[in-house]
Amino acid sequence: MPNTDLKSSPAAQFGRANNFDLIRLLLAVLVILSHSYILFDGRDSSDPLAAIFHGVTLGELAVDGFFLLSGYLIVQSWEKTPNLRFFIMKRVLRIYPGFIVAALLSALVVGPLGSQAASYFSELEVFKLVKSMLLLKVPAVPPSFEGLPFPTVNGSMWTIFFEFVCYVAVAVLGLAGAIRVRRYWLAATLALVLLDIAQHVLHFLPSQNFYFPALRLSIFFFIGGCFYLFRERIPYHLLQPMPMLACGLLLIAGISNKELPSFILALGAAYLLFSAAFWQQPLLGWYRRFPDMSYGVYLYGWPVQKLLLWYVPGMTPRALFASALACSLSLGVLSWYAIERPFMRLKSANWRFFKFGVNY
Repeated sequence: MPNTDLKSSPAAQFGRANNFDLIRLLLAVLVILSHSYILFDGRDSSDPLAAIFHGVTLGELAVDGFFLLSGYLIVQSWEKTPNLRFFIMKRVLRIYPGFIVAALLSALVVGPLGSQAASYFSELEVFKLVKSMLLLKVPAVPPSFEGLPFPTVNGSMWTIFFEFVCYVAVAVLGLAGAIRVRRYWLAATLALVLLDIAQHVLHFLPSQNFYFPALRLSIFFFIGGCFYLFRERIPYHLLQPMPMLACGLLLIAGISNKELPSFILALGAAYLLFSAAFWQQPLLGWYRRFPDMSYGVYLYGWPVQKLLLWYVPGMTPRALFASALACSLSLGVLSWYAIERPFMRLKSANWRFFKFGVNY
């Protein structure tokens, strides 16, 4: 059934007066913090969160948060403009330009700086590099940073492919009416939850298997979509003890035990995350004047950290975090103004053409 009676929903009440951009930036910062410890010694257990709870790392939790937010916002995007061509154009313009530039810099600048440049370029296969970029994969380049843990030029990029797959799923389900009739989206989410439970009982997908992260991240994305589609039925009470306590317990259970189904962590994290996103705290309003640098910060954090570890090997994880964060924030701002925002403006410039197409 169509969504009705949305006056009481946070999205309807506050419009764009939300904290999504700030939360995305904080999640990107958490990824850099997590990698500052993991890239230092190669052990997930050295991550600050994993060291306390012996489970999920800060980086993994941050990526989960990204997919929750993305599920909410991308489903919202389709519902507002259910036009396939325009939807795909928006997603491509948002993801590809920043990714391609970051991948090229990682492959053509970072890689050679972390190896013998002459042999690096002689072994570089242009076709494989271009293919990896078009598929939104980690750049396919010769070995670099040999001797350091995780010797890749940009290990953070692996999530972007799965993000785009979720976008395609929204388009397919949107065309099938699963967003207009939201119980179909809920049914798809419940199917993923059941598959998630079966996986944690039967372990039929190895953790290295392609489908394992696809299933986990899809759970978070689809639950984020549910929080949007059923937004008028979800009261957010950031300062109310009982909802916060219940979700806090789910969150702690999820981050402390990877053997539990992913939806447990997803439900606890989603309520807390969206409560924070719609928290009308005047002190948080200052950030809405700043650019949305989170994508660039996320894309450039890893290569900056690898270069720092390569050229300043005595850095402690804390020093690595502080240095990498300063560099990544600068690169994130530059990416926004020089690459992401100009391409995003093409969405509005081309909407007049696309709106005369078929509306689904």
